[in-house]
Amino acid sequence: LRWHGDAEAHVAELFPARTVLRPALCMQVLLKQAVQITCSGKIEAPARGGRWPLVDARDIADVAVHVMEHGADSQVLELTGPEALDYFSIAQQCSAALERHITYVDVCSPRARGTLEARRLSPRLIEALLEYWDYAAAGALPMKVTDDIPRLLGRPARNLSDFLHDALQAFRQAANA
Repeated sequence: LRWHGDAEAHVAELFPARTVLRPALCMQVLLKQAVQITCSGKIEAPARGGRWPLVDARDIADVAVHVMEHGADSQVLELTGPEALDYFSIAQQCSAALERHITYVDVCSPRARGTLEARRLSPRLIEALLEYWDYAAAGALPMKVTDDIPRLLGRPARNLSDFLHDALQAFRQAANA
């Protein structure tokens, strides 16, 4: 979050009139776990009971195009999906979409660290991610649903069920990888 704040402050110095897009956690993050989800039937994350207003990256792109084509007042847009879900609900929706039982497994920070290290992420990024997850899971971040996407685009934000339906092929390919 500090990196985002620093970047926004720098851009504000360069461009006083600007529109900032602040998306929530993208639904596409589930694709990074597609192999694990399809092969083991598990979603592992250190999210505890935190609720996340997951947003589809395609909606973020649509908002960016809208802002560039139509202009916008200098503002900050908090881009979220239509509902805040905990990972237990996310696993249930994955189960329905993939037509198999998917379970959410809450993992501790050391296990999450090991997974991130196995993915060969930089130590600095690993620390940032662990800090973010702890901060969010503790309820320190406002994980509220906003109306910025429907207000700007004139249609509802995509929900997780729609995303999963559209991503079925990617999950199937992951199962066969």
